[in-house]
Amino acid sequence: MPKVKRRRPDPDNLRDPKDVKLGAILRELRTSRGWTLEAFSKRMGVTYQQIQKYESGTNRVAAATLYRIAQEFAVPIDAFFPKEVLGPDAELEGSENTRTSQALAAIQDQRVRNSMSVLIAALAAQK
Repeated sequence: MPKVKRRRPDPDNLRDPKDVKLGAILRELRTSRGWTLEAFSKRMGVTYQQIQKYESGTNRVAAATLYRIAQEFAVPIDAFFPKEVLGPDAELEGSENTRTSQALAAIQDQRVRNSMSVLIAALAAQK
């Protein structure tokens, strides 16, 4: 009996657009910091191939992993879910929060970024 070649599924048809967008945001944050795949993967305790899969949308990011990623970048988790990903009916806290999160994420000096996060939290706690 002749061997039947099995076609591999087209990976583009398997990737959810939300996973692809989340991966693109992750890549943008990583590269804006000047971090290589290897450097970021070491920080996260995973292989660089796993980070590549997250960034391409091939593998989904688990909730706990996304939480750790957000902490590493000092951004809120909703920074990974802009309105165009969630859809027009999604209620996020607004574009001002998104712009603030993106600006904070763009600060490359970790100490400055952490200080700004502490300052923002202290100001938000004031009544």
